Amino acid sequence: MFEGYLFTRTKDAVAGITWWNNIPFGFYAQKNGSFAGGANFASGTITTAHFLGKYNMNHDGWKGKLSLWQSNGAVIGSYTDGNGAVHNVRTVLRTASNPLPNTWGPDHKIELYIDFADTANANDDQKFEAYLFTQTKDAMAGVTWWNNTPYGFYAEKDTTPVMLKAPQTKFSATLLNGVAPLVVTLDSSESSDEDGRIVNYKWLASDGQTSSDRAPKFTFKAPGNYTITLITTDNDGLTTQSDPVEVHVAVPQIQFAPVAKFSVTPQSGVAPLKVTLDGSASTDADGSIISYQWTASDGQTAIGKQASLTFSKAGDYKISLTVKDNDGLSSASNSASDAPKSIQVSTAFVDCTVKVSADYAMSIPVVKFETPGTPIILSANFEFLGFRADGKLFWKVSNYAETASQCNDPAVLSANLALHLPKAVYTDPKGEQVPLVADFQFMPSADGNLIWELTHLVIQ
Repeated sequence: MFEGYLFTRTKDAVAGITWWNNIPFGFYAQKNGSFAGGANFASGTITTAHFLGKYNMNHDGWKGKLSLWQSNGAVIGSYTDGNGAVHNVRTVLRTASNPLPNTWGPDHKIELYIDFADTANANDDQKFEAYLFTQTKDAMAGVTWWNNTPYGFYAEKDTTPVMLKAPQTKFSATLLNGVAPLVVTLDSSESSDEDGRIVNYKWLASDGQTSSDRAPKFTFKAPGNYTITLITTDNDGLTTQSDPVEVHVAVPQIQFAPVAKFSVTPQSGVAPLKVTLDGSASTDADGSIISYQWTASDGQTAIGKQASLTFSKAGDYKISLTVKDNDGLSSASNSASDAPKSIQVSTAFVDCTVKVSADYAMSIPVVKFETPGTPIILSANFEFLGFRADGKLFWKVSNYAETASQCNDPAVLSANLALHLPKAVYTDPKGEQVPLVADFQFMPSADGNLIWELTHLVIQ
């Protein structure tokens, strides 16, 4: 039985399927026609290679050119219609990499899916069920469907002698010189095929790296000289090889972190203490220093090769310097950098004006220090030390208790409390005597006791 479909547009041919021993075969019949090549018997079993080639195709009067080739084990192709538009073709057939079951059909069967809509949706491709002529292997025929209606089609291999042109293989590469590890980006877009298309790309590097991508990247981890070559294959099976491109990979340069060296002047003093910072002694062995960052332990910061910071409160502080070089390296990673420097800030001696009244008799007197115009009171106990050689009384301030005052340094105050103008002596915490400049004024007391008024006291 021959199941054929008359070409509805031209009505000059019939194509379809016939069966022999329950095996389907394609057939084609043209009115008043003849075969272009005669019988051309080709013995042997059907292989994938028998399907490949260029065909003149006619489906229901629509004529075009079908090309099939193999790429990475799959058979793909293109269809050029009568208007010159090119459409992608995918196929299904039994191959070594696609061993379809016997229920699918015979070895000479192939399903073609032509993307006439030129979309990414495979569901809108038109299906062609074809059977390669097993005797001549130069044509295929079968059935296609349009809107669920079957139509016959026929495709005969184009035997017109042609001069096939091999592809032109060229490529570009970026960063061919540098230090290891060197990443080279490759691009094959300059390659072309005048009478078809490139279907395979093979990149080869002399260190063994390979790729089949169109734009791969090769990484050369070791110093040395290398070459990269590209081989392309077109849909006619022709291959060409590019000229090799040389890659030069140098030994990576060792980068050195900068060294932070600096001075702080002064490193001790009384509050408010302003210190001058100088980082000009800092160095970078393989470049230049581009930034200086100063940090103090109280949160203060400064920038610049020279800078200054002011410490308003007494205490112990640390100042550190971090420098960065033109390679982005920091002195923090270099153990040769200076460690943070210490700053000691003490409380300043205060110029005070107070009033001292002394109720004194033979018993231990009590002395009160009053800041002028305020109720703030400082008190101290007097210790009687005895009589001096000149017969005058000698008293020493002891057990100093501070309630509130600007004059808050611990001290020992000795006073000659007698009828003459007393003298004051200040002893600092280290046991060293500091001269006091004091003005006293004698004032009578209603109870008969002596009262001395300290009108001005300066701690020098």
